[in-house]
Amino acid sequence: VDGTMSLTSGQPYIGAVRYGLTTNSVEVYTRGESATGTSTISSNTDDVYIGVDFLADPRFWNGDIGETIIFNKALSDDELYVVNYYLSQKWGLQDIMDSDGDGIDDSIDMYPTDNSRIADIPEALDIGGLSLWVDADDTSFIVKDGSNLVSKIYDKSGNGNHALQSNATYKPEYVASSINGKNVINFDGSDDRLNCGNDSTLDLTTLTVFTVVKATSFQWLGGIV
Repeated sequence: VDGTMSLTSGQPYIGAVRYGLTTNSVEVYTRGESATGTSTISSNTDDVYIGVDFLADPRFWNGDIGETIIFNKALSDDELYVVNYYLSQKWGLQDIMDSDGDGIDDSIDMYPTDNSRIADIPEALDIGGLSLWVDADDTSFIVKDGSNLVSKIYDKSGNGNHALQSNATYKPEYVASSINGKNVINFDGSDDRLNCGNDSTLDLTTLTVFTVVKATSFQWLGGIV
C-alpha cells in the first residue's frame, strides 16, 4: 500500500479497508485520508479473529475495539461514505472524521455522506452484503463475567458469526464509556482475541472492513481484524 498516515496513541479512529473495487486493488482509509496499492486475496478457510492477526507470527492489538463490520463485497464510494458517517456519528467522532473525503469534518458538513454537496442519515448498514457486525456499545449483545471479561459478542448481522472466547487468559475486557461515552472491548496487546469462526459468509474474495479503535499504544504490526 502506497502512502502514509500519522496516527496517535489514545486517539480514537475509524479505519476502513476496501479490496476488489477494481482488480486486486486495496485501499486503506482513516479520517478521510487514504493509501492505495494492490494485492491478491484467495479463498479463506481459516478462522476470523478479532484482536489478533495470524498472517505470520501472532500480531495482537493493544487497545480498544468498539465496533467491527465486514461486508462480502467492495463497497461503492457512496456506500463507504454512508458507513463511515454512521460510525462517525454513533461514536462521537464528527470533529475528527471526514466521512466522504471532501475535506470538511462531519461536525460541520450538512451532507457528510455526499462529497458533491454538504445527506440525511440513511439505513446505513442495510445495503446488502453485511457479513459481520460486532457492536461493543450494545451491552444486550455481550456476554461477560463479574470481572467484565468477555466470552461472547453476538453478531448483529444475523449470520451467526459470533465473537467467542472460552479461555479466560485470552478474554478481552469490557470497558464502559471509553470512546466519547460509548462502550468498548479492550484487548491487552499480548494474547487477547475473539474468534468469529470460518463460516462461508466470511469466506470473502471482495470485502470492505470498518472498525472503530483507540490504541493504548501503537505496536508494530498489531492486528485488529
